[in-house]
Amino acid sequence: MTASDNQQHANHQQHRRIIVGATCFADADAAIEMAANLAHMVKGEVLGLLVEDDSILHYADLPFAKTLTFQHGKAQPVTRKTMDSAFQRDARNFERRLASAADQIAVKWSFERKRGQMMPLLHSAANAGDFIFLGYKKTGLPRGEIVFIDFVDKDATPELDLSKAIAAEMRLGLKTINLSQAKNQNNGSVAIALNYLRKTSPTAVIVVTDNKHNLDLLDILETARCPVILSVQNHIDEGG
Repeated sequence: MTASDNQQHANHQQHRRIIVGATCFADADAAIEMAANLAHMVKGEVLGLLVEDDSILHYADLPFAKTLTFQHGKAQPVTRKTMDSAFQRDARNFERRLASAADQIAVKWSFERKRGQMMPLLHSAANAGDFIFLGYKKTGLPRGEIVFIDFVDKDATPELDLSKAIAAEMRLGLKTINLSQAKNQNNGSVAIALNYLRKTSPTAVIVVTDNKHNLDLLDILETARCPVILSVQNHIDEGG
């Protein structure tokens, strides 16, 4: 491989993607604008991924399945047909919203709709240098700082600098939590992070980790109740 080839390979590796994953448009909508801005900051592109979750579809096949809507205030029957229609509607809204947000700041974008489990699909799509961006529906809670959580032993200065830039762009404070040296790291450090997130209402959580940590992003998402961004340090296998 020549020096020119090496440079082209390095440039390709540096071209980051922001992968926005969600199982419904309400979750995606809370993250799309921030994801597009992040793609602009890192000179990358944004990929929207709407996941038709197998467990939700399985629930819809049950004869007693119902859903409670705020609009009607009572339980409504759920069928596979109504779920398919909802996914189609969410896909249209997701893609339209993503196109609008990305086009406004001249960021490349793409959209995919897949069936399966969200985290395995996101893991298989992500490469080193990408960001996995999990959306979370707007809750109406007053929001504050950006939280940066570092689980890795190696230097995370680039990700920290990016977090500072995001906080500055949004005119928010930045809380940094360095857990790379935490005792009983696989469980103890995650507990420290979750305990902090339970007490706060962050605007977004940025996580730096690697395959060595038993980290459940969905647990962080549900605890923080806001978008969660994972910086992918290396390729994540489905079982990683």
